[in-house]
Amino acid sequence: MNIWKINPGGQNPLWPDCYGGSYICIGWLEEFDLNTMTLASMGIKHYDSKYDNNYEFSAAQFENDPKKMINVCTKICQTCQYPLPVYGEEIDWLNKLIKTNFHSELKLVIKAPVEEYEYCLTEKMHNEFINRYVLTRCFGAPVSWPGNDISSTWSFVRDIQIGDIVIANNGTTKVFGIGIISGNYISPYSTSNPRNTTVGYCHVRYVDWIWPCNGSSQIELSNGIKAFDIKTVTRFNLDDIKTRERFNYILDQAKLVYSDLEKKSKETVMFREYHTYVDLLMKMPNMILQGPPGTGKTYYAKRIAACILGLLPTTVDMEENDEGGDFHKKRFNESTEEGFWSIVQFHPSYNYEDFVRGIEVSTPMAGGSPIYKTVNKILGLMARKALEKWKIAHTEIADPTRCYDKCEKYILIVDEINRANVASVLGELIYALEYRKCEVDTPYQIEENGRLTRKIVIPPNLYIIGTMNTADRSIGYIDYAVRRRFTFIPLLTDDRYIDLYAYPSEECKHLAKKAFKGVEGLFKKEDGTRADTLSPDFHADDVQPGHTYFMARDCETLIAKITYQLYPLLREYYKDGILVSQGDKVTINVENLEIRIDQPEDAKRLFIKIREICDRSRIRSAIAKPIASAGEDSTKETE
Repeated sequence: MNIWKINPGGQNPLWPDCYGGSYICIGWLEEFDLNTMTLASMGIKHYDSKYDNNYEFSAAQFENDPKKMINVCTKICQTCQYPLPVYGEEIDWLNKLIKTNFHSELKLVIKAPVEEYEYCLTEKMHNEFINRYVLTRCFGAPVSWPGNDISSTWSFVRDIQIGDIVIANNGTTKVFGIGIISGNYISPYSTSNPRNTTVGYCHVRYVDWIWPCNGSSQIELSNGIKAFDIKTVTRFNLDDIKTRERFNYILDQAKLVYSDLEKKSKETVMFREYHTYVDLLMKMPNMILQGPPGTGKTYYAKRIAACILGLLPTTVDMEENDEGGDFHKKRFNESTEEGFWSIVQFHPSYNYEDFVRGIEVSTPMAGGSPIYKTVNKILGLMARKALEKWKIAHTEIADPTRCYDKCEKYILIVDEINRANVASVLGELIYALEYRKCEVDTPYQIEENGRLTRKIVIPPNLYIIGTMNTADRSIGYIDYAVRRRFTFIPLLTDDRYIDLYAYPSEECKHLAKKAFKGVEGLFKKEDGTRADTLSPDFHADDVQPGHTYFMARDCETLIAKITYQLYPLLREYYKDGILVSQGDKVTINVENLEIRIDQPEDAKRLFIKIREICDRSRIRSAIAKPIASAGEDSTKETE
């Protein structure tokens, strides 16, 4: 976790926009999509166009044969006095060279004074050195380049990571806000960008602002506290005493604790997976989230959809908790077709006519013969609407590669996708899912735009996210032809979510962690190998109940979930042969409580027994507090 200072909006701060939109933005290079920014895009020529940048070419040579690297350096040094590349991760490349046996040989081919060469390779190259020595001598670049603009945008895109702390500064002595970076870099041409090139400062990263609560407070550095650098984007170096003092002062003024920021950072990093999956979905638009029950597959799917639509995942939380949020406003609505996402759940009787196209029967109000009409169903509706938007984007945007960013995106979530016969439900659409933009004939003729057609097209801006329960072996099988059209993302049981969950009390969290460990023991040993009670026909990652069974807002709900949801599931596992007896019984051990899986337990009695664990923990906490207080008092008396 790094700490960054970023000035939102240069000389004209855009803090109200940043705070209200939960983002941080910087300017310069507005015409560039910095996702693809390389040395070449900044005007620096590199010697092999086959690679994206100098580093990739150099690394490829270096990994195969260090001697080749010497040839590369020789080739560079024929036109310049210093080795390139000189940015970002290329520093690591230079450091690698120091450790090789070719250090002395390399020195011979570089036309530079020895002291400058040593400085070049042994110190981390900072912008001043690059500017003063390398670029100016090699390319005749002006002294002011690449100063604030290039280095700040490079750091903003390449160096800042999700989960890093960001401090929004106002000038050199004031602080607007403190937050956690929550999203990847968003280019000016992306539809999820809250700004655009016309308003400027359109290089954006989303931020969860933690302070201030209302967005209007400011912190002013006191006399004696080191002021900020004027550079727009700067990483805090906490090894520096004055920098650390400044950071601690800011936290004290904001009444924040560093450990709380660390916890928030860890939470955000876990949510980073959303953005990873979004990036993957942009490349391969059909995805299935698979895992055992209780790992949050549908939860993830909805939040991935929110990220694609340019919304924070927390907007889904707000909607589910009846606290507002924008996610429901984006939902696909058949009557108005104003939304951009929808969800459907497959089941064993679900078929092609329910999903793609089919015949609907209606009866006139005054009686008479039934009326049969061919209509698009959810996939057909969304495909048609998405295709219209795709065609408009192609008409308006000269550069076809930017259609993916500028075009409105549609997301269809298919919950429990393997509960139906997927190959039968998709039919000829299996082909259309792979070959986007290609027309496919359907069995049904439908009227669209005043003409009859059997064609259907799945455009590139329609994304499908399925969820699949890997523990259920009694339902539909996804054959290899369908599998080849989807990427499969495993969502596994993870106790980190239990550590991060906001339990109402320590007693409730204690019970959740103990119960989780007890259940995990049925599937895995402490060293991670297969437990003796798990059948050899199954893998723990496919069947171990997920962390959501152990997450609840109060103890009574948690106990009820364990008693009435988790325990019956484990009983079914035993009856289906997933869990097997070792000796004469199968049990969960939670503290001193033994829960039999191989024999039915009375639910009411089990509920009471589990609640006793919470009660005992509560009593221990109540006793511990007076003892701790007494110890503090005696210490004070001694002093």
